[in-house]
Amino acid sequence: ALESITVGVDVWHGQRDSLAPAAWGEQLARRLPRAELHLLVEEGHFLALTHSRRILARLAPHGKQGLGGRGRV
Repeated sequence: ALESITVGVDVWHGQRDSLAPAAWGEQLARRLPRAELHLLVEEGHFLALTHSRRILARLAPHGKQGLGGRGRV
């Protein structure tokens, strides 16, 4: 179950996504205990293409060690 995932998770979703409604991203973030929702108002389904630097910058602090085993996937 999603509720058993204890590592930090970034949920990225575009408010204008016509394939997956923003409510799905919001629901996913609510079910993951340590989720942080990034709901981008002016973006659609392919926001990873236009915001790749921002997304990767969120991952960069973790480096090769990832989350250092702090949690369960």
